[in-house]
Amino acid sequence: MFRLPKEADTWFDFDIYYFCLIAGLSKGLKEAMPGSEVRDLILRFPQEYRAQSKIITALFLKKELDKMGVSLEDRKTVHETIKKYIDSESPSNLSEEGQKEINKYANGGIIVLKEYFEDKPYSIEMFIINFFKMIDTLNKES
Repeated sequence: MFRLPKEADTWFDFDIYYFCLIAGLSKGLKEAMPGSEVRDLILRFPQEYRAQSKIITALFLKKELDKMGVSLEDRKTVHETIKKYIDSESPSNLSEEGQKEINKYANGGIIVLKEYFEDKPYSIEMFIINFFKMIDTLNKES
């Protein structure tokens, strides 16, 4: 039996979450999933992602504002949206609503990945190369 230390879950699971999130945000696809079909990963960004956590959150907020048709010049709506999705007291800095919505993008991302990749990738190297090609294509479409 192949085994990894339990602590590896917090590393690799979040990497997978991140890839799904970026795919969902790039496509603008959100998908709610019933609680029985998901599992909890971690409460906060892992150490390896903390430096980029604000950028990831900003990408999420920008996508939400774009979906709502809100310009960044509309300071009132931007501020209300930030207030709705951000909670500086939470471990992830996202409110419960923010966590719910960002998870919808990650859930949508797995759909995007399954559409783009005919088969599950069998090497991380090929996945990374094709992932970035996919993101580039999705960004050109929007």
